[in-house]
Amino acid sequence: MLNHLTGKIFSLNDHVLVVDVHGIGINVFITRTVREEIVTNDREDIFLYSRLIGRDGDYVVYGFYDEQERLVFDHLRQVQGVGARTSILILSHLSSPDVLRAVREEKGEVFSAVKGIGKKVADRIVLELKNKIDTIWAYEEHTTGSHGEVLTESITEPAVRALVHLGCKRTQAKNTVEKVLKKVDSPLSLEEIIKESLKVYNE
Repeated sequence: MLNHLTGKIFSLNDHVLVVDVHGIGINVFITRTVREEIVTNDREDIFLYSRLIGRDGDYVVYGFYDEQERLVFDHLRQVQGVGARTSILILSHLSSPDVLRAVREEKGEVFSAVKGIGKKVADRIVLELKNKIDTIWAYEEHTTGSHGEVLTESITEPAVRALVHLGCKRTQAKNTVEKVLKKVDSPLSLEEIIKESLKVYNE
């Protein structure tokens, strides 16, 4: 199973990214969050969490900004009538917090606003994911809101990425950020987490 990939950005066309991994070009269907990360920061290389899904002999790679986004994708594609292609279509228009907010507030119209998704499928997404949403809430222990509030993107992954860009090894960066988050009693800003993590990393 393909868990993640790292490589140079060869091209970006709409919601399909071509990543050069050691001279091999891989087509990756990406989410809105990944695209915004590339465009906003003018990225030349990329780290993506991924899913490799095969059907009728055709294998497709899907790329995600963080593990939570991939988890939302996995739950979406298990909904009857949705599948992987429709799931990535949804996440190319909505962020994972948008998806979870729509499910929690039972707003099927958020999904039916995505081209190709009818009211019946949209309502089914809300119905089937509502029973699983607590699993996704619990997946990331540290969020900027409490369990009952609108879910915002986990602050862990952006902090890890920042440390990696500053020269830290990814595994050590992740362990350091998690260590810092376990020690704090109240939520910190991303900047504060990065500063505290650098102190711990350099100890």
